[in-house]
Amino acid sequence: MTSNWDRLGGLVFVLLGAVLVYVVFTKAHDGPRPGPVAPADRQQLVYNGGPACVHCARMERDTFKNHRVAERLGQFSVVKTSGRAANERYKVTALPTYLVLSADGAEMRRGSGYRGPDEFLAWLDGPNRREGEP
Repeated sequence: MTSNWDRLGGLVFVLLGAVLVYVVFTKAHDGPRPGPVAPADRQQLVYNGGPACVHCARMERDTFKNHRVAERLGQFSVVKTSGRAANERYKVTALPTYLVLSADGAEMRRGSGYRGPDEFLAWLDGPNRREGEP
């Protein structure tokens, strides 16, 4: 037969588990809050991905670790974000989403979806416009 102390211990365990699940699924994925991380004369590349996003994982593994892409990204201040706050701030509707921002924070270019190294470099060096605009 279980004692009241065993029941109380079980209840405390369940409550702590519920708090942990809440924190993990609501707070931990809000991601970093990008601030003034870029020098005044440097563009930013903002990359928004998610922990359960298959295409994000592919891009991080195949594209961003490519030596040519890594060398080119050295010219940017790179900010990786995820979560609701970042999605709202950058108006993200698909993952992965990547943006090029001017040194003063104005959006110059926006893209989304998986791109391999060659395609990503072509996008990065393309004209300053959002996808879908003429």
